[in-house]
Amino acid sequence: GYSAFRGCTGLTEITIPISVTSIGDYTFYNCSSLKSALYQGSYEQWNAVEVGSDNDALTSTIVFGSGSCGDNLTWTLRDGVLTISGTGNMTDWSSASYVPWYDGRTIITAVNIADTVTSIGGYAFCGCTGLTSVTIPESVTSIGDRAFYNCKDLTEITIPESVTSIGGGAFRDCTGLTEITISNGVTSIGDYTFYNCRSLKSAFYQGSYEQWKAVKVGSGNGALTNIILTKGGLCGDNLTWTLVDGILTISGIGDMTDWSSESSVPWYNGRKVITTVNIADTVTSIGDYAFYGCTGLTEITIPDSVTSIGESAFEDCTGLTEITIPESVTSIGESAFEDCTGLTEITIPESVTSIGESAFE
Repeated sequence: GYSAFRGCTGLTEITIPISVTSIGDYTFYNCSSLKSALYQGSYEQWNAVEVGSDNDALTSTIVFGSGSCGDNLTWTLRDGVLTISGTGNMTDWSSASYVPWYDGRTIITAVNIADTVTSIGGYAFCGCTGLTSVTIPESVTSIGDRAFYNCKDLTEITIPESVTSIGGGAFRDCTGLTEITISNGVTSIGDYTFYNCRSLKSAFYQGSYEQWKAVKVGSGNGALTNIILTKGGLCGDNLTWTLVDGILTISGIGDMTDWSSESSVPWYNGRKVITTVNIADTVTSIGDYAFYGCTGLTEITIPDSVTSIGESAFEDCTGLTEITIPESVTSIGESAFEDCTGLTEITIPESVTSIGESAFE
């Protein structure tokens, strides 16, 4: 009734059952300490409750316990865990304030999504600053615009193979995000999807380098594109590469590609995690810039099949301490071992007939 809890300045928490159909004027007026108000019914049921004037202390903090979030989807919020159940697409909201659990966003710590949900709607978890854990099921095919925008406590996430598109700003301002895995099912990433993800240190794409190059990536995603690693790809007409646990393996037959710059080498973004390189004894050349800047590289064996070492092939490999050039090699390109400041020993056979400028400076 009228002014029922008016002036209860010490009141911090209230639970309202679904049986309540009306709340009088000034019922929660000047309840200045009220931080949590849980309505046990749905968002739709709350909208049917007649709430009198001057109850801002209540309406500004109200959190709903359940409701609908798609034609065939429902949600519940209990003890910080948001559960999405049912089948089909989640509503694609046009604003965060339209999301039915928006008022409870700061108390959400985990999200459980049923493996029959097929999309994550726009703004779905926007501003869930306490969200630390979410598993995206393999039934989901799209992640909407700003779906996880400003989820500051989210540290890692895996995008399953079923997902083909990630909307603009989906993970924008997720400043705690350190690791992300993107499946090779993804074909498009919107503008500013990973903007200001300043803690992102590891981004792994589960497809090949060539597949990654075919993904449409929008602007403002430098936090992702500057560090993305792929599991492998081509590095010559008949050569392939894989990078697993710091070990780069080159397989196949023939010449390695001569790259025009270090940034065009397909494993360039992973250069600092490479500690060992294994080259098959059927590889016939080491390409220009191949291992440029692999500062953690400590071990490599050049097989007897290699006849040439390209320009800047090992430039700035500061962790390399020794290397043996096999008798099959006839040429060493310019700057091939330049700035290898840790290199203390090298063996060069008589078969070498040309050494480029600054090869060992």
